[in-house]
Amino acid sequence: VNEIRFTQEHVYDTFNANSAKAGGVVELIDAILAGEKTPLDLPLIRVAVKRGAYWCVDNRRLFVYKHCQLGEIPVEVHAWKANREFELKFRNGLSTRYQSGDGRRIGVLQRTDIPFPRSPVMELSLSQVTVFMSPVQQRKHEAKIAALRARLDKARASEEAA
Repeated sequence: VNEIRFTQEHVYDTFNANSAKAGGVVELIDAILAGEKTPLDLPLIRVAVKRGAYWCVDNRRLFVYKHCQLGEIPVEVHAWKANREFELKFRNGLSTRYQSGDGRRIGVLQRTDIPFPRSPVMELSLSQVTVFMSPVQQRKHEAKIAALRARLDKARASEEAA
């Protein structure tokens, strides 16, 4: 996940503006941190190579996976020219690429009033978040990320030992 870059300049905090059923970024983060969902429960993110780097068109899910520090995840690899969506989204992010660490961070646009976590993946200069988690909520949230990382590291170590 660390090596995959965002194609766009920002993501919304919801998956579909027209349907509350689609859920939001914070809800997916919470489900992953609670162990209720994994990337295998969702469609694989789509990536393609351009300029020697992997770029993703599924930017919201990539944000979630990077924020949760998932490490290695399965992806669906495409040829850049075989899917027009890659070029369209890549061009969308061109004007702010220098602000986003060449696609390593992304802006977040908040449509809900659900408190959003501060994240090293979020580029604040490109973001419009009005409701952040309180300091207490943020500390608890970061503890859940650390616990997930520990579980993932332990699982990977036991797989390597087997």
